[in-house]
Amino acid sequence: MDSDNSLETSLAALRLTATAVLDRHAVDRHECVVCGTLWPCEQALLAERNLAVL
Repeated sequence: MDSDNSLETSLAALRLTATAVLDRHAVDRHECVVCGTLWPCEQALLAERNLAVL
Protein backbone atom coordinates (compact mmCIF):
# COMPACT_ATOMS: atom_id res chain seq x y z
CA MET A 1 0.00 0.00 0.00
CA ASP A 2 2.89 2.40 0.61
CA SER A 3 3.88 2.24 -3.05
CA ASP A 4 0.31 3.17 -4.06
CA ASN A 5 0.37 6.14 -1.71
CA SER A 6 3.79 7.17 -3.00
CA LEU A 7 2.55 6.95 -6.59
CA GLU A 8 -0.54 8.99 -5.77
CA THR A 9 1.61 11.59 -4.04
CA SER A 10 3.98 11.76 -7.00
CA LEU A 11 1.12 12.10 -9.49
CA ALA A 12 -0.49 14.83 -7.39
CA ALA A 13 2.82 16.73 -7.32
CA LEU A 14 3.19 16.34 -11.09
CA ARG A 15 -0.36 17.62 -11.59
CA LEU A 16 0.30 20.67 -9.39
CA THR A 17 3.58 21.43 -11.15
CA ALA A 18 2.04 21.12 -14.62
CA THR A 19 -0.85 23.37 -13.63
CA ALA A 20 1.53 25.97 -12.21
CA VAL A 21 3.61 25.92 -15.41
CA LEU A 22 0.50 26.48 -17.51
CA ASP A 23 -0.56 29.35 -15.24
CA ARG A 24 2.83 31.06 -15.65
CA HIS A 25 3.43 30.31 -19.32
CA ALA A 26 0.31 32.07 -20.55
CA VAL A 27 -0.35 33.41 -24.01
CA ASP A 28 -0.35 37.11 -24.89
CA ARG A 29 -0.65 38.08 -28.55
CA HIS A 30 0.51 34.66 -29.75
CA GLU A 31 3.57 34.65 -27.45
CA CYS A 32 4.38 33.11 -24.09
CA VAL A 33 4.55 35.79 -21.40
CA VAL A 34 7.53 34.04 -19.73
CA CYS A 35 9.59 32.71 -22.65
CA GLY A 36 8.68 35.28 -25.28
CA THR A 37 8.48 32.49 -27.86
CA LEU A 38 5.53 31.66 -30.06
CA TRP A 39 2.63 30.08 -28.23
CA PRO A 40 2.52 27.33 -27.18
CA CYS A 41 6.04 27.30 -25.79
CA GLU A 42 7.89 24.06 -25.04
CA GLN A 43 7.17 24.30 -21.31
CA ALA A 44 3.43 24.70 -21.91
CA LEU A 45 3.39 21.79 -24.35
CA LEU A 46 5.16 19.53 -21.87
CA ALA A 47 2.80 20.55 -19.08
CA GLU A 48 -0.24 19.90 -21.28
CA ARG A 49 1.08 16.46 -22.19
CA ASN A 50 1.71 15.62 -18.55
CA LEU A 51 -1.83 16.61 -17.61
CA ALA A 52 -3.24 14.60 -20.50
CA VAL A 53 -1.73 11.37 -19.21
CA LEU A 54 -2.91 12.00 -15.67
